[in-house]
Amino acid sequence: MNKSETLKQLKEALKDVPELLKLSHESPKRNIWVYRVDNILKDGFGPNSDELKLFVEGVPRDELKGSNRQLQKWLDSRLKRRATIVQSVIDNLELQVEKEQTEGEGDTKVKLEHFRDELIEYKGLVEKQENGMLTRKQQIDFESLRSKLWRGYGSLEKVIGPCPRFVRKGFLGSEEYNLFDLAIGPQRGMTNTTDVLEALETAICILDRVIGRLETTIIAMPIQLPQDIAEPPNLLFEKMQLHPKIIAVSKRLFQDGHYPQAIFEAFKAVDNFVKKRTGLSIYGKDLMGKVFNVDNPIIKLNELRTKSNRSEQEGFMYLFMGAMEGIRNPKAHDEVAELDPYKTLEYLGFASLLMRRADEGKKKRPRKKQPKSTQA
Repeated sequence: MNKSETLKQLKEALKDVPELLKLSHESPKRNIWVYRVDNILKDGFGPNSDELKLFVEGVPRDELKGSNRQLQKWLDSRLKRRATIVQSVIDNLELQVEKEQTEGEGDTKVKLEHFRDELIEYKGLVEKQENGMLTRKQQIDFESLRSKLWRGYGSLEKVIGPCPRFVRKGFLGSEEYNLFDLAIGPQRGMTNTTDVLEALETAICILDRVIGRLETTIIAMPIQLPQDIAEPPNLLFEKMQLHPKIIAVSKRLFQDGHYPQAIFEAFKAVDNFVKKRTGLSIYGKDLMGKVFNVDNPIIKLNELRTKSNRSEQEGFMYLFMGAMEGIRNPKAHDEVAELDPYKTLEYLGFASLLMRRADEGKKKRPRKKQPKSTQA
């Protein structure tokens, strides 16, 4: 059984779990389901596969004695555990199938690029033939290349897709040709060179478009990692390359699991940095509103020469003010009881962005006092 078929059958089996959980633990349908999934895994991965071993051995085997209610609850938990294992197998299998599809499209792209390059070479030989500039050896290579291109088109025709018909006008009326038939097909010798060159030029443009479409597909294909293999939070903290001042006040707190305090200290550091850099005695929301005010900023985030520049300055002013009011403010801090390390990293990333912009912004130079003029 191929991977796609295995994936399909496992997904269908997983859909039955909610209904099975409604049944009594004595229902034979539960054992039938286990036997069914067991066979799918054997056929898809082999009798000695890790997937099958996990499904068979990944569920506790201890026996429970008690009331029917306790037994039902225990067997329901076993079934849920098996369903979780099946879901993890599905997630990993989807990644494998997705990767193979991406690699397959990459191979197809290489073939198309090679086919296009040979088509360009062939077009040059057609031009030389028209001008009587082909040597005897080049003439042999010319026919050999044409046959090779014709075979190549046969293998790539489905990928290239439908091509426009090429209309050639003659004494007996108009005739229609498939674009590639006219360019490199057996009947090429029965048409004039001008039509062939035009068909080749169009064919090359079509190939460029198909290659571009494949490149977009390969780049845009999302790859999602299952949650159970996500990177540990502490490792992600190191990889995020936060601003040094944010790292200094939050790293130890984050590593020790004090997530709310790590967030609070990070935004407190932003507040203190802006206050120290500007020399102002105010703090928090009021400080940020004055420092990043678009009309008379103390710290300029850009040159403020265009409407877009002013919009950026004003937008970040509100981001700084909002961060101080909604996160840095002690009352607001009581509400940010964040226990999720990954969300905490998002908060720290935001604090790092604000710190970096405040650090990189240009501080307004104080105006020099003009000396009073003295009259003689």
